[in-house]
Amino acid sequence: KAKFTKIGFEEVDLFDRKEKLLRIDENIQNSTIGWNAINKYWIDKEGFIWKSEQNVSPKLPKIYIEITKKPS
Repeated sequence: KAKFTKIGFEEVDLFDRKEKLLRIDENIQNSTIGWNAINKYWIDKEGFIWKSEQNVSPKLPKIYIEITKKPS
């Protein structure tokens, strides 16, 4: 199961600058293996994800992704 929640706009440090981005939390749950986690995404007004913290497995560490330059 997954549920998305809009947390609100936050000022986020991105490499060499600060951006005001919308934070969305994704609460994921797997009752079969008894695992819960929260993934976090920071998104601009155009829907581009600049930064994220993601859990892909209870046996793996969290993955951190930060984009330094938007593709053109």
